[in-house]
Order: sequence, then C-alpha cells, then structure tokens
Amino acid sequence: MSVTLLEFGAAENTSVFSVILDQADAALEKTLSNAEIDRANAFKFPHLRIRYIKCRSALRSILSRYLDLPPEQIVISLSDTGRPFLDGCHLDFNVSHSEDHALIAVLNTDGRIGIDLESISPLAELDNIAETVLTPTELKSLYCNDNKLLSFYRYWTGKEAYLKAIGTGLSVDPRTIEINIEDANAPLLIKGYDQNKFKLQSALVVAGFVATIATSI
Repeated sequence: MSVTLLEFGAAENTSVFSVILDQADAALEKTLSNAEIDRANAFKFPHLRIRYIKCRSALRSILSRYLDLPPEQIVISLSDTGRPFLDGCHLDFNVSHSEDHALIAVLNTDGRIGIDLESISPLAELDNIAETVLTPTELKSLYCNDNKLLSFYRYWTGKEAYLKAIGTGLSVDPRTIEINIEDANAPLLIKGYDQNKFKLQSALVVAGFVATIATSI
C-alpha cells in the first residue's frame, strides 16, 4: 500500500499521510468492518468502490501504528453528526479525498483535527459560488488576488477543514467563518457559535491539489 508521511508544516503532535487510491488488493477488505464493507458494496461504479476500500484500509493501517492493535480490531465510532472518532482514546483523526488522492491527518494528543483536500479544477461559475461561501471581507480579498482560483480553494479547504474538525460539516453556513489565507497564524473569526481556537495550515501537497489542515490550539 502506497502511504507517505508528508512534511506538511502542521502543528506539533500532528501527522499527515498521503495515500494513492489506485488498484485495491482484495485482501484489504479483510481489515474493514461489516459496515464499511456494506458501504463499499453500495457504490455504483467500481473505481469508487476501490478508492473507498483503499482509503479505509489505509486509515486502519495508520491508526494501528498508534494504537498497537491489528487494523481489523479497531472500532471507529460515529458522533451524532456523523464525525468518526475513537471512543475512549485521546487520538483524533480526519480523512479527505479528491479523485485518486487521499490525506489522513492524525492528532496524537487531546484536541480536534480536520483536513480537506481538493483538486484545483476550473470553476465556470467561480464568482457565483464564492458569494455563497465567502464573507464580504474574503470576497474583497479574493477579487484582488492574481490567482483567484487557487485563493478560492484555499478559502474553501480552510473552512471545510475547520467544520470537519468541530464536527458540524456543511450543516453550518461557511459564511459564519472568516479566515485570513495570507497569514497562517491569523485567528479564525467565528461568528457566534463556537469559541474554540484553531490554527490553519495550507499547502500544495500534490501537483494540482491544495489541502488545508485545522488543528485546535
């Protein structure tokens, strides 16, 4: 299995692993839970099924290094909002995938972590999409940037990583979060619903892809 530890520049006690979701070995399914196998079998297209199996197997393999357990014995629970976690364990993790690449982030201390990976694909309706997810301040910065497409994806992955870390996902309007993509150490402006402090770190991890990791501080 092709799993690579990345030099992401993330916070202490944080590791980010890159996984290529290529052809899966049938033996990988043996490490998955029954629920994961059921979900894999629900995919309509074979290549999506293969990517899911490879990603979940890689996640279990990585977690087994920290927990000193066989991958198939690891119990991954879900919160009420669907966020995966390890019950009774300080370890936190998060997964994101885009096309045939996946990133797995692990925080080996108390806290929360979220990660988002996106292919930098052209968006025909970039301005219209941006208005649905960015604040007025962020929009002003976006329109002044020489590379609007990359800037948009940095904003988007930052918001998505944060929302995945706190466990809400996109049930929260992304415009309630304001971030400064020019300064990785700048605080997030959280409007009214969460006071936790997080640090964002963005990187072009693979050619044509951008990722952002959010870690509690």
